[in-house]
Amino acid sequence: MDTFFFDTHTHYNHPDFDADLPEVKDRIRRAGVRYDAVIGYDTDSSQKAIELAAEDSSHIAVAGIHPLHAEPDIGEAMKRLERLVLRDLAAVAAIGETGLDYYKDRPGRVPDKSLQQELFRAQLRLSKRLDLPVVIHSRDAAQDTAEILREEATGGPGGVIHCFSYSPEMAEIFVRMGFFLGIGGKVTYPASRRLRETVRRIPIERLVLETDAPYLSPEGRRGERNDSLSLPLIAEAVAEIKGISAEEVARITAGNAFRLYRIQDREEI
Repeated sequence: MDTFFFDTHTHYNHPDFDADLPEVKDRIRRAGVRYDAVIGYDTDSSQKAIELAAEDSSHIAVAGIHPLHAEPDIGEAMKRLERLVLRDLAAVAAIGETGLDYYKDRPGRVPDKSLQQELFRAQLRLSKRLDLPVVIHSRDAAQDTAEILREEATGGPGGVIHCFSYSPEMAEIFVRMGFFLGIGGKVTYPASRRLRETVRRIPIERLVLETDAPYLSPEGRRGERNDSLSLPLIAEAVAEIKGISAEEVARITAGNAFRLYRIQDREEI
C-alpha cells in the first residue's frame, strides 16, 4: 500500500482556517496525510472538532479544555464539556487537550496553578470514567504533570504527551506510564538537541507525529501558518535520527496513532 501519514494533533477548528480549510484539506490529502486529529481547546472548539469529524471521516475529533482556558468555575465548565462529549460519544476519540502550562513569558492572563491542576484532574477523571485516551499539553510543568498522572491516570486508558519537549529522562517516565510522545516541528529546529536525543532514545513504537497546526511550523516554514504538509519534513527528521527511512517512520507512527486513538483502519498498516 502507499505510504500515508496521520497527523495526531491539529487545530483545523481554529479561526485561522475558516477561510480556506477545504483547500488545505485537498493539499494535505494529495500529499499523503490521510488522517488528522482535530483537537478542542474549549467547548466551542471541541464542538467544531466533532462537526468536522462528522462531515469527513478523515478527521478524528478530540474534546477538551486547554489549561490556558481554565475558568474559575471548574464544575460548570466540566458539566458543559461532559454534556458535549456524551451527546456525541461515538464521535469523540479522546479527551483533550488538557494539562498544565506554567510558561510565564506570554501576554494576558495565565490561570493560576491550582486552577489548572483542578481542571486537569477533572478531565483525567472524565477520560478514565469514559475509557477514552487523553491528549496532554504540558509546558514548564513536567514534575506536576507526572505526579498528577500517577495519582489520576494509573490504570487508565493512556494517551499522548503532545508537543513533547522535556528531557529524555522525563520521556522515559511518561512512556513507562503508558503514554505516547507527540513529535512535531520542533524536532527540526537546530537548537532542539534535547528533543532529538529523546527521539533517539525512545522506541519509535511510542512516538507519534503531529503538527499542532496552525502553530509550530518546522524549520524552513517558520513564520508561516502551519498545516499537515509539514508532516513529511518531521518524518524525515525522525528518520535521520533513527537511521531508517521516512516511509518506515510514516508507517510505524501511523500505526501508533491508530492504537493511540483506538481506531480500526479499513486498510492494513
